[in-house]
Amino acid sequence: MSETDFLLDLFELASEGGGRPARGESRCHEQMAQTAKLAELGLNFVELIHELRQPMAGIFGFAQLLAEKPNHASAAEWAGEIVEQSLRMQEMIERLRRFSRLHQVARLDWIDPRAAIDEAVSLLPRLPPGMALDVDLPPALPKVHADHHALVQIFWNLLNNARDAMAPGPDASLEDLEDWEGGGIRPLGEIRIEWSAEPGLRLRVLDQGSGIPDEVRASIFAPFVTSKGARGTGLGLYICQSLAAAQGAALKLVDVQKPFTTAFELCFDEARAD
Repeated sequence: MSETDFLLDLFELASEGGGRPARGESRCHEQMAQTAKLAELGLNFVELIHELRQPMAGIFGFAQLLAEKPNHASAAEWAGEIVEQSLRMQEMIERLRRFSRLHQVARLDWIDPRAAIDEAVSLLPRLPPGMALDVDLPPALPKVHADHHALVQIFWNLLNNARDAMAPGPDASLEDLEDWEGGGIRPLGEIRIEWSAEPGLRLRVLDQGSGIPDEVRASIFAPFVTSKGARGTGLGLYICQSLAAAQGAALKLVDVQKPFTTAFELCFDEARAD
């Protein structure tokens, strides 16, 4: 249900039992509908700003590589990635211009989600020293009915959240991470991507970070709810869950065993092994 429908349903409930709405009530209904539409547009705009972070991070990373190694054998490939991510940003902006909802995805097809996961990993900012990423997946996964770019967005957000949860404080330096127990880098922990195939396909992102406070767990997928304080917009998981639902999938916060502290699971009820 959209924010518009929710607000209009509230108005209908408040009007029940009063017969046909009076002229003033009808006018109020129209004003509420207009206000709800403006609120929905504002939420779309904020969501767009958050969603643009992923391709912008990719463009920044590949541009850095080109600046440092302009004659590298992969320079043309890096430039191509910049073009592709720029086109994705253009598509996102066009979507807002048409005032379409975020939970609409471009195209569903039977795809191997491993390619989307690999792309999300490649776009992830560099991990700090002492942090590890374990992609515990086979070269090919069962196919699911999904949209490639939507899956990239989901996994990039989940991985970036895990990275933020495990990262040292904003004022920490490399020296703060060194000399741990007589030398080396102090381990920050591990991010893991794993899977299971019964039933359907389950894809999980686990981390050993600070965890999610109990008071936030029940509403973690609601817009503007965040455990990051001032650093978070509270839209990343809301966006991910909306994109998952648009593909007939479900994104859940699930229980996890130590040493991991947080796990999100993307569930597809149907998958094809071919």
